[in-house]
Amino acid sequence: MTKKDIHRRSYGFDNSEQKNPKTPHGRLDYEDWEKQNKDHKKEHRSDKLDKKTPEYRSGSIENTPNLTTKTFGVLKIILINLFNFIAWLLVSLWQLFGLLWKKRPRMNRHTRQILRQKAGTIIISFVVFGFLFATILVAWANKDLPDPDQLTDRKVAQSTKIYDRTGEHVLYEVYSDEKRTLVNLEDIPQYLIDGVIATEDTKFYEHHGVRPLSILRAVFYGVFTSKQIGGTSTLTQQLVKNAILTNKRSYVRKLKEVILSIRLEQKYTKDQILKIYFNEIPYGSTNYGVESAAQSYFGKTVKDVTLSEAAILAGFPKAPSAYLNDTERLKNRRDFVLERMFQEDYINREEADNAQAEPIEIKQRFENIQAPHFVLYVKKQLVDMYGEQAVDSEGLRVITSLDWEKQQAAQKAVEENLENLIEAEANNT
Repeated sequence: MTKKDIHRRSYGFDNSEQKNPKTPHGRLDYEDWEKQNKDHKKEHRSDKLDKKTPEYRSGSIENTPNLTTKTFGVLKIILINLFNFIAWLLVSLWQLFGLLWKKRPRMNRHTRQILRQKAGTIIISFVVFGFLFATILVAWANKDLPDPDQLTDRKVAQSTKIYDRTGEHVLYEVYSDEKRTLVNLEDIPQYLIDGVIATEDTKFYEHHGVRPLSILRAVFYGVFTSKQIGGTSTLTQQLVKNAILTNKRSYVRKLKEVILSIRLEQKYTKDQILKIYFNEIPYGSTNYGVESAAQSYFGKTVKDVTLSEAAILAGFPKAPSAYLNDTERLKNRRDFVLERMFQEDYINREEADNAQAEPIEIKQRFENIQAPHFVLYVKKQLVDMYGEQAVDSEGLRVITSLDWEKQQAAQKAVEENLENLIEAEANNT
C-alpha cells in the first residue's frame, strides 16, 4: 500500500468504493476534497493584499494604514510613555520629599536605604531626560541651519570708489545700503585687535566658539530673574549674529548661534575669524567694516589710526549710534577700552594715560561729491558698461583723468571772479 493510499484511508477516502461524491459514510471523494481545499486556500490568499502593489504602498486601499496613520501611532506611543515617565518622576519626587519632611526622631537603616535609592534614581532620571531633551532640541535646531561656508563663498557688497588721476584722492564713493571696503588682517593695527579682544572676548584664543559657563549664567538669570546680562557672546557668536543670522532675541536663535559658532571654529582659524569679523561688523550709519569706519570718522585708513582712535573703534560695535551722538559717553567708552587693554597687559600705564588725554575728534563724512558734474558723468558711464548692481556693490576702483589740484585752482578762480561779474551785472549777451 502506497503512502497516498494510507493518506486516503486516514481521511476516509477509498477509490475502491463508489466514485460518487458522497460515500456511504457521507464523506467526499479524495480528489473532490483536495480540489475544494485548494480553491479555499486560493480564495483566502486573494483576500490578502500584496505589500508590493502600488495600492498598498499609497494607502489607497480601504482599511490599509497609511504613513500618516503610522506616524501618529508612533507619536502617540512616545507621548504616552513620556507622560508616564513624567508622572512616575513626580510621584517619586513627592515620595522623596515626604521622606525628608516626615518628622521622625531618627531614620532607621531601611528608611535611609530607600531614600538613597530614590534620590539616585531621580538624579539619573533627570540626567537621562535632560540629555534626551537636549539631543532632540539640538537636532531640531540643526536641521535648517545655513552653511558656514557662505561666510567666504558669498559675495560681500563693497563700495565703488572714483579717484582723481593720482589714484589717492577719492572724488566719490558709490554704494547702496552698506558702505564697505574690505581689508586684510595684516593692515589692521595690533592695538585695535587687542582692544576688541580685551573688551569683547578675553578668552578668544582659548575657547572653541562659545563660553558654556557664560551661557548657563545668562539662561539662569533669564529664567529665574527675568534679567538679561551682557558679555556672554564671544566674537565668533557676534560674527554669526551679524553676518549669518538676525538680531532677533529668542532662545531658538541663541541656540542656532551657539551651534553655528562651534561649527565656524571647527572650519576657520582664529585669524580668519578675526579678518571676517573686522570686515562684517556694523560701525554706525551705513558703515560696515573697520576700514569704512576709519575713513568716515577719522578721514584716514585703518592702518593709520592712533591708539586713542583704535580704542574708539574697538568700543563702537556695542552701540555705535548711541556713542556717536554723545561725546561724553563716547569718551567714557574709549577710556574703558583703554583701561581694559591695560588690565590685560596689552599696553602699559603711560600709554593708556596718554591715549586717554587725547581729545576726541569725530568727523562724520556724509555723502560728499567732489567735481559733481564730472563724477556723475563717470558714474553714468560705469552703469552703462557694467550695470547698476555692479557699480553699487562690487567694489570697483576707478581712476579718472581729473587733476584734483588744478580742479581746485580753477574752482577757486571762478568763485573769486564770480562776485566781480555779479557787481558788473555781466551777462551772456
